[in-house]
Amino acid sequence: MKIRIFFTRCVLFVKVVLGLAVSVKAGVNGVTGGTYDLRTPVNHPPADTWYYNSGIAIQLDSTTAGLLADIRRNGTPWYDYEAGIDLVMFDSMSGLNGATAIPISRPTLETNPETGQESLTSVYPMYGGFVPRGAAVAGDQLHSHAGTGFGMKMVGFYPAVSGDDWPSFRPGDCVFRLELQQFTYDGNQFTAGDPVRMSADGLRVGETDWYIDMPGFSPAIPDGEDLLFPVLCTNGDNGVARFEHGVDGWQPVSFVPVTSDGSEASLIRDVDGSLLFSRRNGTSYQLWRSTDGGDSWNLQFDAGERLATPVILSRAADGTPYFSGNPADTGQPARNTLEITPVNLDRDGLCEPLTILDGYAAYGASPDSGDPDSNPDGWYIDHGYGNTVRLADGQWHGVFVHRVLAQAEQDGEPATPYTGLYMEEVFSTGPQVPLWTFVAPEPASLSLLAVGGPALLRRKRR
Repeated sequence: MKIRIFFTRCVLFVKVVLGLAVSVKAGVNGVTGGTYDLRTPVNHPPADTWYYNSGIAIQLDSTTAGLLADIRRNGTPWYDYEAGIDLVMFDSMSGLNGATAIPISRPTLETNPETGQESLTSVYPMYGGFVPRGAAVAGDQLHSHAGTGFGMKMVGFYPAVSGDDWPSFRPGDCVFRLELQQFTYDGNQFTAGDPVRMSADGLRVGETDWYIDMPGFSPAIPDGEDLLFPVLCTNGDNGVARFEHGVDGWQPVSFVPVTSDGSEASLIRDVDGSLLFSRRNGTSYQLWRSTDGGDSWNLQFDAGERLATPVILSRAADGTPYFSGNPADTGQPARNTLEITPVNLDRDGLCEPLTILDGYAAYGASPDSGDPDSNPDGWYIDHGYGNTVRLADGQWHGVFVHRVLAQAEQDGEPATPYTGLYMEEVFSTGPQVPLWTFVAPEPASLSLLAVGGPALLRRKRR
């Protein structure tokens, strides 16, 4: 296990709580590396082989986070055949205990709503938001809906299979539906309500003509008593939906479009309070910014080069925005290398990337599926989701989660010794910028005046 260090040359001026302008060096400067943190779920059918994929971290209370970990069903010739979601609680970066996983969603055998064919649902990754217990608004006032949240996911209808009789089928042939679930956490027990499935129209946004078609790829962020969440609407617009809590739990009430192409949007709040937005489209990194609470948006830059694979905007513990994605022109199969690329301090371009994992360098050549019609064989190291959470040590940690599997596994080959979910920590040099404040007093170590140093001696514990 080793840590890979990257030092930025950016300087950020931060206005701290006391009203003093303090100049500090800020930026991503390191990331842990190690073996997988979750591999196989405890709760799965004995005849099947399931493996954890990737996941998103959400804050549950002032010192506890939960990982919404998605599951892939292995040993099938169907691409992206997903098998459900678990929530795994954690309060340190020392590892995840899969034995404590709480099942959130599992496949069901039911009728395809469009074809009438007997089908097994493929349950795709879940995204959403949560207001942690003890969260404060307007200073030290308790958030009215602390301890509640929501999750949004897609379900696809695949043909029901008997034995090894696998018909020719790809995700492009699939019928999809959107589902919304309500969450609660009382300090001991996390509960997911029954999923509410939408019609083919999607989830209607309040009384508007907007309908949400699929969730974005980053957690919802707080905005007063509301949550802001990136989504794709059925007309093809990516943008930001405002969710309010009411008698039916968390529901969308308004939507502001940002761009009319691509999908898999992501959203963060910058250190100055502005909003930053991106989405997956093309082979470059694009960043939009809003300084009026999300009412209007401007394209900040279209720069860099990457593969046309998932790209996700996240932020480090000091508020540094960064993209995760697969670099272009590595001379290797498409998703062999995963890297993060910080945004510069003027928010008009990119800093140098930091490699998270190079599959060939770490594991050697991946297994060959023997299928001439499949994508070039290699490692699938992608879907890198970042979020900042506060844990039992009283510190904010830059959690970064990604998956590792071989391309051959997408064509039915057995899992490799490296297949699983990896939870790493992204280190940054600037003062911690909390995503939430809490009613209970926080330790003095969380003061914005405390500047974190380089992570030269930090190691990932297993």
